[in-house]
Amino acid sequence: MRILIADKEQSRLDLYRRILEKEKYTVVTAKNKMEVLNYPKNDIDAIVIDLGMPGALETLIKIHDTPKVAISGFSEHEEDARAFGADEVITRSFKHIN
Repeated sequence: MRILIADKEQSRLDLYRRILEKEKYTVVTAKNKMEVLNYPKNDIDAIVIDLGMPGALETLIKIHDTPKVAISGFSEHEEDARAFGADEVITRSFKHIN
């Protein structure tokens, strides 16, 4: 299974990649909405997108026929994410520290 992970923070992309590859998933990453929208959707099985990435909600609504998981540091974003097309919403329990 190939998963596209989108997040503006490289450190989180690296973390998600390590976790998913350990579980034998193939992972590709994107750092902005244009990279997500330009990636060939027939080459991926699911998209995981962090809602903190600029344009994340707009990106969710433009993607069809691919399962979408939204990740947020705030539980109150779940309703918005689902309204914009997320199939699942995960609230992450860690924060990015520079």
